[in-house]
Amino acid sequence: MSLEITTRNDVPADVAYEEIFVTWLPTEGKEAVLAKCAELHAKGLKPVPHIAAFKVKDAADAHAIAAAVRPLTRKVFLIRGNTHQEGAFATVDELVATGAFAGFEIGVGGFPEGNSPLTFEQGIDILRRKTAYASFVVTQWSLDEAAIARFLDASPLPVHLGVPNRCSLKQLARFAAVCGIENSVRGMLSNPKNIARFVFGFDPGYIVKAFQGHPRLARFHVYAFGNFAPL
Repeated sequence: MSLEITTRNDVPADVAYEEIFVTWLPTEGKEAVLAKCAELHAKGLKPVPHIAAFKVKDAADAHAIAAAVRPLTRKVFLIRGNTHQEGAFATVDELVATGAFAGFEIGVGGFPEGNSPLTFEQGIDILRRKTAYASFVVTQWSLDEAAIARFLDASPLPVHLGVPNRCSLKQLARFAAVCGIENSVRGMLSNPKNIARFVFGFDPGYIVKAFQGHPRLARFHVYAFGNFAPL
């Protein structure tokens, strides 16, 4: 399993997850991501930076970022970004075309519940094209087991399946709103059976159990939300 944090999280060196993905927050510059990756590397952990195409200024900036992270990791997670375009790149494809991340193991994003305005099928088609340079896909977290199964069955890349770490139901609802899947989670929590299941808080163990044997599953990717405990 891998763990996803923000630059504001202080991860102990003895965390159970060796590989730590570092989110590039919309309000932060690249310096925050690079500093957190250096900090994790110094602790003996393996950082994997998010590189948001929307936030990279130009080809020179892309090469500078790659040069900064190369001593720390040879694995990166390339995303478009969820804010407005700030630089020269509108897509991950354009960022990759600079050649800055040649020699890195590249991950890209996937969305079991869809990524509006794209249909599910369009999202899978985009992933098929990205197999030219990507070696794995990291998904947005979901609690919709049917959507997860459909995505795993269709993915052209090995899947790092996103799951939220243990948290309260209030926290779960707040995280869902931040990630844009609040309607899905609200619907799930409207079912009395699910309320009973999570009466003492949300635990992703049932998702792990349901999908751990799927042939397209490479690993589980745990969204920490401040909780660094192992699943």
